[in-house]
Amino acid sequence: MKSKLEVGVSLSALAGVIASFTAAAPARAEETPQATTTAQVEEVIVTAVRRETSLQRTAEAVSVLNGATQRERGEQRLENLQTNVPNVSFSSTSNTSQLYVRGIGNTFIIAGGDPGVAMYQDGAYVSDTTSNNTSMFDVARVEVLRGPQGALYGRNAVGGAINIISAAPTSSWQGRIDGVVGDDGRRESEGYVSGPLGVADTDVRLSYQLRALDGYTKNLLKGQPGAPGRLDDLKSQAIRFQTLTRLPTAGELRVIASYFHESDNGAALGVKPTPGFLYPAEAIFGATPAADPRRTQANVGSNKLEVASFNASYVQPVGDNVLTVLGAYRDAEQTYLNDCDGTSALACSYYRHTTSQDYYGDIHLASSDDSRLRWLVGATYLQFNQSQLNQVSFLSRLPYFVPGAAANLPFPVNTAVGGRVRTEALAAYADVRYALNDIWAVTGQIRYGETDKRALENSVFPEFGVFLYGVPTNADTNSTPFRVGIEGQLKPNLFVYAKYGTAVKDAAINLGAAQAAPVRSEEVKSAEFGWKSSWLEQRLQINGALFHSNYTQLQISQLVDIQVGLANAPKARIQGAELEIVAAPAAGLRLTLNGGYLKPTFRKFTNGRTIPGPVGSPVENLRGNDLPYVPRWTVNLGFNYSAPPIAGLTPGFDVQYAWRDRVYFSEFNDKGNSQKPVGLLNIAASLAPENGPWRVYGFVHNVTDETVISGTTVYAGILGAEKAVSYTPPRNFGIGVALTF
Repeated sequence: MKSKLEVGVSLSALAGVIASFTAAAPARAEETPQATTTAQVEEVIVTAVRRETSLQRTAEAVSVLNGATQRERGEQRLENLQTNVPNVSFSSTSNTSQLYVRGIGNTFIIAGGDPGVAMYQDGAYVSDTTSNNTSMFDVARVEVLRGPQGALYGRNAVGGAINIISAAPTSSWQGRIDGVVGDDGRRESEGYVSGPLGVADTDVRLSYQLRALDGYTKNLLKGQPGAPGRLDDLKSQAIRFQTLTRLPTAGELRVIASYFHESDNGAALGVKPTPGFLYPAEAIFGATPAADPRRTQANVGSNKLEVASFNASYVQPVGDNVLTVLGAYRDAEQTYLNDCDGTSALACSYYRHTTSQDYYGDIHLASSDDSRLRWLVGATYLQFNQSQLNQVSFLSRLPYFVPGAAANLPFPVNTAVGGRVRTEALAAYADVRYALNDIWAVTGQIRYGETDKRALENSVFPEFGVFLYGVPTNADTNSTPFRVGIEGQLKPNLFVYAKYGTAVKDAAINLGAAQAAPVRSEEVKSAEFGWKSSWLEQRLQINGALFHSNYTQLQISQLVDIQVGLANAPKARIQGAELEIVAAPAAGLRLTLNGGYLKPTFRKFTNGRTIPGPVGSPVENLRGNDLPYVPRWTVNLGFNYSAPPIAGLTPGFDVQYAWRDRVYFSEFNDKGNSQKPVGLLNIAASLAPENGPWRVYGFVHNVTDETVISGTTVYAGILGAEKAVSYTPPRNFGIGVALTF
């Protein structure tokens, strides 16, 4: 990591720093989950259109998650979005985040491609998907925009966009410190202290998070040299320091510096043999994978991640308008090693090392919110440098190469692919809204962008005499996504909108594969109709959307022989609907129901089953098949109740149930390579004195202990066509205490 921020973090040291402010704090405040003490659905303010607007008057399908609520639920990672937001799903393959919104997401596990959902941290674009699933600690809220956002949010927002917004410094001294313990060795602490610095009209905020988990999955090879004890473990530390300065010019300058470090054994990889194929480790050593998904056999396993970031934003009124300038830098390094055959024999290991530097800048000028003609114009610049090395060392069977050879004779294969890729992107954009009258307004957005990718690729297969170094590859994308729409406030409680727009995902380079041509850019044309409504004196809120999206040159990835290959599906279509209902029938009681339906199908795509099977398998017409990793139906139910005080103590209860339809893990839609429909139940509870300084809370995830597959990779016949499987966590719990001051 070229630009490390050296930070020594320990529970006692950081907790001591936070606690030391307690006695000196002249004012006391409390940051707790969203209150439900009134019989109304409260108004939510979002920044989805790069200015503050009411959620119920914003022509976007937006879901907002409260950071404090998510903390007490124990849900602070990207995968937790899918249990709260319709038409969102998540997978993680080889420690690469794969988040899908409305059927579109990240299909890449090798550098050189881009996700289909744009991720922003405090307004800055995050490019590196190998390092973006760090814990969302000390977060004010998370905004999830569903549907193409190509004009305003730019490159790669073909499925949607996510903006994680950190809690800001406060003008009075306050703080919080949490401690959590649970099963599987869970030990966590999180907290912050915030208040006025006393000079230069500046407020500061210091926050931290420490997390430790022994691991959900037992390694049956524990004790052997180099073998980890347990997997699916966690050991991470994070710290963030912020300043917010009010300037004499009536402007504000906010500076955020963050550091994250993780060092553990990494995710467990379950392995299942494919019927009809002889597994190399079994043929050579008589070794087979463990059948229990919570047991594995790993000879090696490690995961190390460091992320340092710096973000500065300057907001300045200019007459009736507002100028915003933002600059950000992010430096990340990940080293990952796992045992990829799941047997007692070290017959397959996978090593990946990735470094990245992300530079991002944005400047935009926005008109007054009150004017009849509301406009915003801006420009962005991005430079993303990424280096990656992928090494796979495995034993194959000699008969695969020499027909007639004894089945138990090994043939070692070593691969090393990767290189360096540099992405540079420039764009200018504009957003306009014109009020025709007190009810109707027309809207429009446009963006012009240029992206230039340059790579030097390495591809080494010693056993086959392949030694390629520094192979130059380039991929350029010029695009002009746009959107036009109309919106109307038909009644004070009923808002409707309709829009049509386009978005583009940049062309991709499959780093290290030295493909003859880069994967072409992906484009979507989408139409959407939506409504937002409040009823029964704001006790009931019903929002919904219907949409139809046509994709051309949809980017997909698959394992071809022993390499990850990228391709374009010429045509795909996603049709769907979403419904979000929030009800507050009584004081302190909130009921939620959100559901999504997708029909995500290939319209034109043919492909051969290279996995499992030899290259050259018959080509199949996949028209009508579902896109991989996308459930057709998603349903999320929620019950939250803050009961009246009992003996001066206020109890709270929270229940979540999330159901997902069948998910196929490849374009061939084989039930044997899918996750059947499944529902997960999470519960949480809290107890706190009225206006008191402490709060006790607890949570249980996956109450019924369901075994759920989150993703698979089917290897080539040369590896025995094994299926590597990733699982979501089993039932787990945590109990926490929070002290506010």
